Amino acid sequence: MITRDADPQADPAHWAQLDHDSLELVRRARGYLDEIAPLLPAAERDRALPVGIIPGLLDVGFVRGAIGVRDGGLGLSHLQTALLMEEAGRCWASIRTTANILSLVAELLSAAGSSSRSGGSCGRCWPASGWGGSPSPSRRPAPTRHRWPRGPNGCPPAPTG
Repeated sequence: MITRDADPQADPAHWAQLDHDSLELVRRARGYLDEIAPLLPAAERDRALPVGIIPGLLDVGFVRGAIGVRDGGLGLSHLQTALLMEEAGRCWASIRTTANILSLVAELLSAAGSSSRSGGSCGRCWPASGWGGSPSPSRRPAPTRHRWPRGPNGCPPAPTG
């Protein structure tokens, strides 16, 4: 949880190296997290995350930040996403854990939607077009232990519906 001895208005020294967008993002995140900090002792005592804070986390950039703009996210860089997670951990580890899990789900849903729009491979294995058929053996993904069915391109079939 947030250390009460530190000056909450002072920016960490490494923030001086951030670009303007990253700095504004991390300041907005810190402002929101400082705003909800008074709720956290009771949440820790009750061992329950106050669900009322989740919409604010979404507004600040948690969860949808790493999703591409085309899919409704903010298209944040890896650095910006890491800065958000560091701020969440500074506030309360449970917020960082929750944001990480929700981000993972959002990224998986975004990837599933992207593969269904492309009509072919998932994009992680090889492109749906561009090699004129089956990829060379050196480009095929390593076998996995996944239990879902695989399509002819080696990727899970695109969602239907």
